[in-house]
Amino acid sequence: MKEIPADTMRSMQLEMLKYIDEICTSNNLRYYAAYGTLLGTIRHNGFIPWDDDIDLYMPRSEYEKFSELLQNDSAYYKTISIEENEDYFHPFAKVYDSKTTIIENGIPTKYDMGVYIDIFIIDGLPDNQRTAIKHYKKCHRLMVLLYCIANNVFPKDNQGKTKFKSIHTSMDKRWHS
Repeated sequence: MKEIPADTMRSMQLEMLKYIDEICTSNNLRYYAAYGTLLGTIRHNGFIPWDDDIDLYMPRSEYEKFSELLQNDSAYYKTISIEENEDYFHPFAKVYDSKTTIIENGIPTKYDMGVYIDIFIIDGLPDNQRTAIKHYKKCHRLMVLLYCIANNVFPKDNQGKTKFKSIHTSMDKRWHS
């Protein structure tokens, strides 16, 4: 298997983004730059030098239409998400190039995936701003926890416990009180 240089991978991701943009624009589907992609676009006029992917937000209803359109339109760009593949463990979707194979963080998977773009699907939030912020923070903590579990990386808290153990311990206390 041949390794793809970082600049080639970025070029492939930009081509994929152009394709995503064409589908979304021609079908009036919304998407937004997210995380390092948004920051890189503003601060670096492209990628953040140390960033290795493209991150997008897309409302769920738009993602579902987009995924269906991509399935019918593209011979080699594919989507993958928890809803589409029970072995996929990320809490967000990906659009990937099926002509390539990528091994992410050395984690063996039960599904094929190539050079990709992450799509963070936006679901509805409560109308109350305070409740919406609380919900977002809870979802973000769960996403970080899933990432830690999947990558076997557990940061420590100020007492030397892994944050996962701290969360587990505090949950135990709540359930048993």
